[in-house]
Amino acid sequence: MDNKLSIQDLATILTDSYGMDAKSSLAFVKTVFQIVEEFIAKDKLVKIKGFGTLKLQWNEPRKSVNVRTGEEYVIPGHNKLVFVPEN
Repeated sequence: MDNKLSIQDLATILTDSYGMDAKSSLAFVKTVFQIVEEFIAKDKLVKIKGFGTLKLQWNEPRKSVNVRTGEEYVIPGHNKLVFVPEN
C-alpha cells in the first residue's frame, strides 16, 4: 500500500468525506500548507493542537565516503523538517 498522499489526494478526501466541492477543497488544502510554510520560514516552528509540531532542525556538516571510489567528501549542513506527533 502506498502511504503517500498528494495535495490533490487530500482535497479529494475532503470532497468525499465532507461534501465540499472539489475546487474549495483544493483551495483549502493549498492554503493550509502555504500558512504552515510561511510560519516555518518565519518562526522555524509550527504547533498544531491535536496534531503535532513541525520544526526545522539544523544538521551539521559531516564527512562521508563514496562507496564506489572510497573518496571522502563533506555533506554540507542543512535544515530538515521534523514532525513530532502530539500524544
